[in-house]
Amino acid sequence: MAVDSDRKENFADQLIAAIHEKNSCVVVGLDPYFKLIPDIIKEKFSGFQKQVLEYASRVILEFNIQVIDLIAPYVSMVKPQIAFYELYGWWGI
Repeated sequence: MAVDSDRKENFADQLIAAIHEKNSCVVVGLDPYFKLIPDIIKEKFSGFQKQVLEYASRVILEFNIQVIDLIAPYVSMVKPQIAFYELYGWWGI
C-alpha cells in the first residue's frame, strides 16, 4: 500500500506535526451538553423534533462543526467525549 508522502503515517506523527505547525499544544474537548447549545442552532433542525434522537444528533453535529471550524487554526487536537454521544444511541455515534 502506497503512503501519501504529504501524510504522516500515524497519529503521533500527525499530532506532533500539528503542534509544531500551530505552535500550540491545546486540545479541545467536545462535550456537547444539549441544553447549553444555542437555540439558533436548534431552530435550524426544528423539523426533526418529533424524532428526538435524530434531532439531538443533528443539532450536536452542527454545533461541533461550527466549533471545529472556529478553533481549527489554533488547536492541535479535538477530543470528543464519547459519553455525550452514546446518550443518543446509534444516532449519536
